[in-house]
Formats: sequence, C-alpha cells, structure tokens
Amino acid sequence: MLGFKDKIIESHIELYGDPDSKTNNQYSFFFFSKIEFKENDIFQIYAKTAESRIRAGWLFPVSVLGSREHDFWENPHFSVYAKIGGGILTSYTGDDLSEDTHILILKDATIAEYDIYVENTAVSLLKHGYYPIVNGAKFHNSLCTIDNNETKNISVEKHPEISSHIPYIPKLVQEFLPKTTDPLSRFISIYQVYELLMEKYFHYKIDEYRALRATIGTIREKISDLSSEKKLIQGVFSHCKLRNNIDENERALAKNLFGTDKDDAYYKGLQLQSLIYDIRNAIIHNYHKYELSDLMRDIAERMEIILFETLENSQVSALLAKAPAPQPYNSR
Repeated sequence: MLGFKDKIIESHIELYGDPDSKTNNQYSFFFFSKIEFKENDIFQIYAKTAESRIRAGWLFPVSVLGSREHDFWENPHFSVYAKIGGGILTSYTGDDLSEDTHILILKDATIAEYDIYVENTAVSLLKHGYYPIVNGAKFHNSLCTIDNNETKNISVEKHPEISSHIPYIPKLVQEFLPKTTDPLSRFISIYQVYELLMEKYFHYKIDEYRALRATIGTIREKISDLSSEKKLIQGVFSHCKLRNNIDENERALAKNLFGTDKDDAYYKGLQLQSLIYDIRNAIIHNYHKYELSDLMRDIAERMEIILFETLENSQVSALLAKAPAPQPYNSR
C-alpha cells in the first residue's frame, strides 16, 4: 500500500515530469509542520536585507505537488520549485511524511550571497504557524496564522545574533516549541527568554557604570536598583524600546486571569512588561488560586506571539549578542 509520500510522487510525475537532478542540487530544503492549512497556502519567501528585499524561495504544503486543486499549478515560477520539490521527495529516505508537512525550498546561491538560512529565519516562520518537524507530538498555536487571501508572500527577518550567541533560543524555537504540547511547560520555557534578557541587561548596566568609572557607592546603589526583577524587566523594555501598550486581546486575557482581584485602574494602566511579569508571578506563586489550568492554553499561545515580537526586535538581538566589555575599575 502506497504511503503519503509515494502517492504524491506518483501524481507529481504526471503533473510536472521528472526533475532534473543537476538543477535539484542547486537548492536546499527544510520540512515544517503546519496543522491547520489550506491548499492555497503557497507563499514566496522574501528575505529582508539592509538594502532591499530578496526573493529567496517558496514555502508550500507537500500535498500540492500532486494536485491541481490550487491556484499555482500553472504558475511558471512555482512550477520550477514544484519540479524541484518532486525531486526532493523522490530522493528523500526518511520516515513517511504526513499530510501537514510543508516544504521550504531555497536557492543555494541566494543562501550563500545573503546569509539566509533556516536557523536565522525561524522566528518569522513560526509566527505564521510553521514549526520545524522534530520527533514527538506537534503543537498548533491558533494565533499563528497567515491568510493567503491577503498575501502571497512571507518576509523573513534574519537574526544571526540569536542563533550564534544564545544557544537556548534556537533550541527553544527549533526543538522545544514545535513538539511541546503542555501549555505550562511552554510558558515557563518562553519566560526563560525574558530571564536571559534581564540577566544581559543587568550585566550591561553594571559594565556601563564601570566604564564611566563610577564609585563603589554608586555601583552598590545601582545594583540595589537592579535587584528587583520587576525593575529589570522594565529596564529591558525601555532599553530595547519594546512595545509598552497592550492590545484588547491581552487586556481581556488579564481580566480573565485576575478578575476582581485587580481593580479598574490596574487594567487601565497595564503595560505589556507588567502583564508578562504578573502572569509569571500568578503561575509561580498562585497557580492554585487562579485555577490556571483552564487558561494556560490561552496564556501560552499569547505569550508565544509576544515572544516572536520580542525576538524580532533588533535591539533585543543586540542585547542578547553582546554587552560593553568590562573596563579596568578604579575606586578612586
């Protein structure tokens, strides 16, 4: 009995013909899982550079390689990548693919010229619901979507600092988030990024004071100011110019969580960094009080969206990548 991959290959040859192996060797591919998708979820991938937007490849469900039930089957540009995709499936020797498998195909020459690779564009794909395929269960975030009626393109941001300087973050986005279905575990793993940012910010500020040759008394005073986690996360948001205002969905989540324990003034003045910190405190200290098991899915999904927004911030990348080098300290 033919498996899913073999059925696709059989139909693909009839539609697109046999692929050219020489041409096929000029492209790289990566498999993703997207649980909820439409046949027309076929997107051109553009990478943003300092100068322009570069067309880098295509991303589409594997199932369309054996189907005419989509808008692109006669598109000459897509046909090139569809033929390559058929060759990739033909030579693929791994486990049989599932129906929710999507394939990203990038031209090697573009990868080499512009340093575009899947690890430093993963966040941009995750926020649209494309998770790297790893062993184990699959997670679907209902907030991570893209409407093919509104756009036929996905722009990816490059974040090499995240990939090369902080091992935890690529592990989080490429391995943990795609397969961890427990929302409490997801929240805790996501919050670790803010812990990392607070630690980086703390050392950044201390090194800044040392570079200014501040006195011991001044540094002690500043350390005291930075000892509060609430002040640290506020410092991170201010330093990186992250969004402060919350949207109505985030405000509704706060009201569903805290209810009448917080007054109207709290909800009216609530800022994003305070919401993240207060949710963390509710989970760590008062999980039993708020019956969070009923809300954890909503919390985890919303926090994941906020995480992607955070990681796409260039100043966050810079903070994660480096801080001012320590200077010789003179106590006089």
